[in-house]
Amino acid sequence: MIMRNLILFFLLFFLFSCKKKDNSLPSIEVYQPAKNATINAGETITIKGKATDNIKIEHIQIWLKDESGKIVGNSKTLYADKNEFEFQTGFEVSSLTPSGKYYFQIKANDGTNDKSEFVHVYINEVPLTAEHIWLASNTGNQSNLYDFTTGSPVYKTSFAGDFIGSAFFSSNKVYVNCGKHYGNLTGFNTKTNSNDWEVPCIQNPTFPYFTSISKSIEGKILVSYYNEQINVYDAQGTLQRTIQNTPGYYSEIAFLDEENNVLICLEKPKSTGNNLLSVYYYSSGAIANQMTVNADVKGFAKNSSKIFAFGNENNSIKKYAYQFNNKQIQLEQTINSDSLFFSFNKVNEATYFAQKNGLYTFINSTDTKSFISNKTYSYFTLDEVNDVIYGIRNDSIFSFNLSTKVESFAYFNGNTWKSIEVEYNK
Repeated sequence: MIMRNLILFFLLFFLFSCKKKDNSLPSIEVYQPAKNATINAGETITIKGKATDNIKIEHIQIWLKDESGKIVGNSKTLYADKNEFEFQTGFEVSSLTPSGKYYFQIKANDGTNDKSEFVHVYINEVPLTAEHIWLASNTGNQSNLYDFTTGSPVYKTSFAGDFIGSAFFSSNKVYVNCGKHYGNLTGFNTKTNSNDWEVPCIQNPTFPYFTSISKSIEGKILVSYYNEQINVYDAQGTLQRTIQNTPGYYSEIAFLDEENNVLICLEKPKSTGNNLLSVYYYSSGAIANQMTVNADVKGFAKNSSKIFAFGNENNSIKKYAYQFNNKQIQLEQTINSDSLFFSFNKVNEATYFAQKNGLYTFINSTDTKSFISNKTYSYFTLDEVNDVIYGIRNDSIFSFNLSTKVESFAYFNGNTWKSIEVEYNK
């Protein structure tokens, strides 16, 4: 009996050890989409083809990649269990995909080996459109959100707490609201009418808990705290990075440039001392440079070589610049003008700022241009699709067309309007 089992064991061992390794690659042929086809973002593209193998095809994987090989959007897997597999499926190209050259990688796998085919395509992005205009008001410990798309505010929701700032993520349809002394940092989904996420605030502190909020060019939320740190969140409310401020200082306004690995902020002393214009390396949080300033910085801008900071000092506007090449901060210009209230940066093109006697534009040079004289906006934002500035002045809403240079009265009902956000289709 033992001898028979030993013979059986060695026989099985011999059979398995003699089994040949599968060295044959599967083959794959793609019928659709056609090579070098032009397709539109937001569409569902048909992926069609055939894969064969000497044993069997286990699965097909599909990716859309940009020219650098980075995966764009979601991948797709089709399962099979036969040696010839005719496949056809729809692949949704995200409406957020920008125009450019891409390629589909379609890979057949037989469990051991795989073979890929690459189909190059050109994608046309979805044209940018403005879908909604959102207004925030505040009275005491309650902030309210209104949809202003029709030209008359329609109530949407309320947030407990006072108001320090807001932002909007068009890609996620999330409006972000933040209090100062009281109220959470809240991401409200305007499509589902519910809060997607919240970052809690200390209840009724004796100091301002949140000290500033701003949105970066890259689509991050920068929230400064009185406890000497800046937290960076994404559109899902996930903490991305914490930058520790100079001990004894808190940030009042910040600007993030991920492309150049820089976060710049105005730091104010908790007790006595001068303001600091501080630059940190975003990836590590280490200090890159720091300068003592008397100006009260109200806004930032950037171009390919510098980040600019604009601030008030002695009835003039001071323009500072941090240079990427030598990592130095310097006072670059004094603009003889009344107090700066608010600034808005349109990526690398221009900076608009409101001051005591008008609305101006600054084209990243020494030149400033007046649009509206003797009228003051306390807050404004740019509808870049329609080239219109929406602004708040004396609790009224105004619009200013940058093409025609005409200001129009938009709305007034006595509310204490605080901010305006534009929602785009992507």
